[in-house]
Amino acid sequence: MAKVQQLGYVGITSADLDAWSAYATSVLGQEVAHDSDDQALFLKMDEYHHRLSVHPGDEDDVRFVGWSVGTPERMQALASQLDAADVAVTAAKPEEAADRRVIDFVHFVDPHSGVRNELFYGPEVIFTPPFHPQRAIVGFKTGDLGLGHFVTFVADIEAAVTFYEEVLGFGVSDWIVLPGIGRIGVFLHCNTRHHSLALFANPAPRKKVHHVMM
Repeated sequence: MAKVQQLGYVGITSADLDAWSAYATSVLGQEVAHDSDDQALFLKMDEYHHRLSVHPGDEDDVRFVGWSVGTPERMQALASQLDAADVAVTAAKPEEAADRRVIDFVHFVDPHSGVRNELFYGPEVIFTPPFHPQRAIVGFKTGDLGLGHFVTFVADIEAAVTFYEEVLGFGVSDWIVLPGIGRIGVFLHCNTRHHSLALFANPAPRKKVHHVMM
């Protein structure tokens, strides 16, 4: 079966892009990409054009999550696996791919978390000038490991794990189990990073995103 390879990028919405720009540079140490504007704040942390993007919106929450799949053939194979699982898949419009700075992607809504997921290939990479942290840190561990990890909520954690294992090719690294309650959380890997995705059982979360690790 076809599998995703890494967490490529995360897009969020926020009512204050200026505050995010200040936070990203002074606290996270990221760089603001030169072509950011009032519709998209692109934040760099390695050779990718960006790993995090912030877009105007009234609600501070995740907007989309992008998973690198490596090739167009793998993207189409994953789309077929989603279709076979009765999950609607939509091809990206050219302007959407241009916004993500990738060659192409398809997207679907995770039936368990409600998060829009994008399966892409061909990210824009910029080697010169190299990424330069905006505060005194060494940098970020990305490369084949990807951005880091994304954590969200699902109503039925067992069904969600089955979906990510059997449709997208993730593997389980660890479960969080509470005595007398059972499984309430799970860590899923798609490469050698311990986990690129984590799910927590919550039928009515305030937001779709719990956190993003960089």
